[in-house]
Amino acid sequence: RVCTECGVLLLIDEIITGFRLAAGGAQEYFGVTADLATYSKAVGAGLPLGIIAGTHDVMRVLGSTGNPVRDRLEKVYYGGTFNGNVQAMAVGVAVLHYLRAHPDVYGQLNALGHAVRQGLRQVVEKEGYPVTVLGDGSLFMSRMVTHPVRSHRDFAGERTSAYLQMFPRLLRHGVFLPNAHFGLVSTAHTDDDVARIVEAHARVFEELRELRLL
Repeated sequence: RVCTECGVLLLIDEIITGFRLAAGGAQEYFGVTADLATYSKAVGAGLPLGIIAGTHDVMRVLGSTGNPVRDRLEKVYYGGTFNGNVQAMAVGVAVLHYLRAHPDVYGQLNALGHAVRQGLRQVVEKEGYPVTVLGDGSLFMSRMVTHPVRSHRDFAGERTSAYLQMFPRLLRHGVFLPNAHFGLVSTAHTDDDVARIVEAHARVFEELRELRLL
């Protein structure tokens, strides 16, 4: 609403959330429409695939008219090293067809993500760890702060040593999370995997407390 009132384009980074939170990404999930959005990851299924999407008014200025003089005045240059890669395009199309044919996949994904976050919060509340569990849909993250997090500014004062120590310690307990990244569940995960993720975090939180890092 503010962007519309001020005549400013709304750009949304859907690299992680696109085709993951919902078929329409974070925009569908939270009920907002961007003027321009970027997508990757889930739609590429591991291959180097990126997508730029937007409204007609925005997208029509990309590309070329074939006239370099007009282009400098009317167009925005867009290029890429792997544009139109056949293998990546084929995989992306297959993913989109699958998601369209299986809309129930999001209920499964989001239920697993909710179970992980709920389990982590129960551990935190029971033991009194100074940790806040974040995430939505199939995403989860534990941060070493005790207050609500609404922006990156809220990470000020975080127990950084504890946060950085968490990842290698989780790996020792059989749970791999990329450093400083959301955890993400997939349709391959099960309720047993959820329990394992929660148990690994519980053990790591206790280890960090014993080291006086948490």
